[in-house]
Amino acid sequence: MEKKSVNMIRCLHIITILVTSISAQWVKTNWTGENSFLNLYSGGSKVVARTWDALNGDRMFLTNDNGANWTLIGSVDSGIDVLSSVLLDDNLLAGTWEGLIKSPLSSISWDVAASTGMSENTAVWSIAKVNNTLFAGGTGSLYKSSDNGLTWTELKSGISANARITSITGNGETVFAGSDSSGVFMSTNGGTSWTAINSGLTDKRISRIAVMGNKLFAITLTGVFQSVNNGSSWNAAGSMPAGLVNCILVVNDKIFAGTDTGGVYISADSGAAWTSFNEGMHSRARILSLVSGENALFAGTDSGVMRIPYLTTGVEKNLTVHPDHFKPRFINNNGSSATLLFMLSASQKVDIELYNLRGSQVLSPVHKKLEAGARSVSFNTGSIAPGSYVLRFKAGRTVYQQTISIQR
Repeated sequence: MEKKSVNMIRCLHIITILVTSISAQWVKTNWTGENSFLNLYSGGSKVVARTWDALNGDRMFLTNDNGANWTLIGSVDSGIDVLSSVLLDDNLLAGTWEGLIKSPLSSISWDVAASTGMSENTAVWSIAKVNNTLFAGGTGSLYKSSDNGLTWTELKSGISANARITSITGNGETVFAGSDSSGVFMSTNGGTSWTAINSGLTDKRISRIAVMGNKLFAITLTGVFQSVNNGSSWNAAGSMPAGLVNCILVVNDKIFAGTDTGGVYISADSGAAWTSFNEGMHSRARILSLVSGENALFAGTDSGVMRIPYLTTGVEKNLTVHPDHFKPRFINNNGSSATLLFMLSASQKVDIELYNLRGSQVLSPVHKKLEAGARSVSFNTGSIAPGSYVLRFKAGRTVYQQTISIQR
């Protein structure tokens, strides 16, 4: 009887890892406008800055080259008070005390926006795009548009009559609206009805809200509150940076907080720990707004608009992850040491490196060949401050990267 050989094919997973961090320093853009009430709005490669001064009132400026040039949108003496704004392709839609106005980004004048379904005297306190739907915040109601603002449907079921809707954001199909006097409202049916979600929210005067997965942040007049269960309950965010927080920005798995007297802080662990992020910026900078552009973060400060570009620190292509490889397990030991547990399928060189959240390497404890099997490597962390870091583990052509926390 002829024996047939059976080829056992071991499956290999091919992955591409792009290691992205933030470059090391903030730089000033070529901003020449006033710095009072400096708010930023972004869309793709375009960033719009809104400013105010006693002579000219509100003015809007556009950059599409990372701040190298800023172009005035609308006439200098338009006399229009802009309360909110959103970028829609090549147009800027802005909310005012009396409805919506619109300007092509290439234009030098504002026009009243076609807004069927919204009264001309509606004060539009906030406007945002959630998925593919526009939501605008009025007083005692929101408005919804599915055609980029041409027609609107008023949404008021469950909204307190005198609540000014100051901030709008979304998490999947769920929409959240913050108000100046009635806390936070949530809708799970596209805005048809709203429910107040204020359990534990002792200050209901909301200026801004931000979402990160099931975690919500609400900025109030007395501090920042957080919810870890999609708004079911709230508590004071005691781990937030000291001092008044003016704005919060979520970018992928990072959270940035702009403070009134301490510049920018960054967290890589959903807000549990925060690190100062002010290189290139004076340490007591007042941060009025933060936005994410196509290639950089932008900050509206009391000394102008600053930016910090995203920086690709390394690319590993076609890395083979064997079935008997396990993701390394990091253990923060008591005191000034840490341990990494991992499995090697074969004898190979291992590299272990730690980076701070600015992308700079702070530790490089292991660069050597290790034998196959279960391995444990301990290294000293006493030379670095407690906080969040990026751990990069490489074994042969296998790379893992994770954010870890160094504690004392």
